Amino acid sequence: MGSWSHKRFSWVKSPAEVGMDQSIHMIAESCAKGAPVFGGEGVQIHRLSLDTFFPFTDCLSHVICEGVFNDKDELVDSTVYMWEDTVGGINHITFTVVNTKCSEPPAFIKKMLADNPDIEIVPNYETDHDDYEASQWPVFLPTLYNLWKNHPDPSQNVQCCLQVEKDENGQFHYVFKNGPVKL
Repeated sequence: MGSWSHKRFSWVKSPAEVGMDQSIHMIAESCAKGAPVFGGEGVQIHRLSLDTFFPFTDCLSHVICEGVFNDKDELVDSTVYMWEDTVGGINHITFTVVNTKCSEPPAFIKKMLADNPDIEIVPNYETDHDDYEASQWPVFLPTLYNLWKNHPDPSQNVQCCLQVEKDENGQFHYVFKNGPVKL
């Protein structure tokens, strides 16, 4: 996988502005060597509320759900990341959830097909992208943490805790609010 994977990242709605649950980022990546950049100019990835979009009745101690919508505001697919500390390391599980009832692909797929009707679109869950990405967490996350740990601007260094708990109705929610940054 290596360096050809992630190409772009930017915030559409940052956690500092809207909170973690409502934030949206835009990415573009190549999921396979030699493949075109998946997402073209960008895929908008929405952070998803656990009470609406978390599809499981059990989970690890930390969770984040992210998803892609089409122009009809239908969830096309989502990725659920779960992790927790364990003796000697961390357990990490990634799930892809595909909505088989959505009526059309997201806008970036429609654009890719309009630009090249013969393009072979290979979603990241059909490649080794997710496995590679997860395998790099032990290197990537500490480096990222150390890069930002003393950054003084809370609007740029948004602290979020993705620890979850189950309420009396069996719904998971974040232990902390992870709301917008008040300056």
